[in-house]
Amino acid sequence: MAEIFNKNIAPDSFLNFAFTLEKLADTRRIDEKILILKNYLLSCQNDPHLYLILRFLSGEYVQFLEVRKISVGSQLLGRSASDYLKIDYDLVFRPCRKAMGRTPETIARLIENIETVWDKTAYKNYSISQTWNLLIEFSNCEKRQEKQILLDNVWMSMSPVEIRFFLQLLSGKLSTGLPNELLLNAIVDTFNFELEYLRKTYQQTGSLSETFILAKDGIQPETLIDTASNSTTIYSVLLYIQTESRGNVGVYSELTIGIRVDQDDRFDQDYIPIGKITGGISDNNLEKLNQLLPELTLEKFGTTLMLKPEIVVEIEFEKLVKNNRTKAGYTIKTPRIVNFHWDKPPLSTHNLEYIIDFFQKNGR
Repeated sequence: MAEIFNKNIAPDSFLNFAFTLEKLADTRRIDEKILILKNYLLSCQNDPHLYLILRFLSGEYVQFLEVRKISVGSQLLGRSASDYLKIDYDLVFRPCRKAMGRTPETIARLIENIETVWDKTAYKNYSISQTWNLLIEFSNCEKRQEKQILLDNVWMSMSPVEIRFFLQLLSGKLSTGLPNELLLNAIVDTFNFELEYLRKTYQQTGSLSETFILAKDGIQPETLIDTASNSTTIYSVLLYIQTESRGNVGVYSELTIGIRVDQDDRFDQDYIPIGKITGGISDNNLEKLNQLLPELTLEKFGTTLMLKPEIVVEIEFEKLVKNNRTKAGYTIKTPRIVNFHWDKPPLSTHNLEYIIDFFQKNGR
């Protein structure tokens, strides 16, 4: 079956991306992973959608797409694939799933080895941007039947290796095993950017893909607006936690904090991201956070935990930037944790209107 897909692999194709992810998954040494990544980035350095690749690699796509809304569970995937393959879900698929360990790998392996479905293949050779649009289609589906139609299209139009990693993207569980700091180093080596500039830009934007866009264009991040001379404090909620590694519970490299928008008709969520914080958690708060995480975790996307918006965090910051690439339209910069308020209700936190009013009064 491989010869059907391995002809003329375009650098900007999702197939090329999937093969790279497969190499990364099969490689244990960090230096070898970085070399694989650098070679891949070089192969698609002229792709105008390279920022989407970085969005996938860094895991940022989870927040852009709100993966929890896609809601394609393992059972739906398994039953859909079983129908397509004409195998019994309980007698064939479930035992294979138990042996393989994960649904994406199971489906990919079955499609690769059941020759009777090969004639149904209508390979489309998706580009990275087309794959992104397909993920958006899934996120816009409200009915199970609509998702089923899209899944049937995936089974027919993608190669097994693409299916494996597309399903990981779909579930929000794609992981390269490389922290963002090493991704930054790979970008520096590939495109000859200055590391300190890239780090500074990433610290300000909080986004690897946005950092790349700014660095490639040779411009500084959006101008930071000085607020009042004294720092400002807001109450926010904790939305996401980025852990250092899958097995290193209790070590958090990044916290995403959110602002309340429950009274704003423009949004269908109650809270949206407003900034990111690195470190600064006291030992007492860390212990309490570890105790609450199991019951507050809604989803786990690789090393990222999406939480119920119930933990109130008091944040101090001195800079505010208007950022049209975020849902809020603004991002607070260089935030610091003042304290966790475990007994404070989330509805008592500041809302987006307060942030906008603050920006208008203090921006210059």
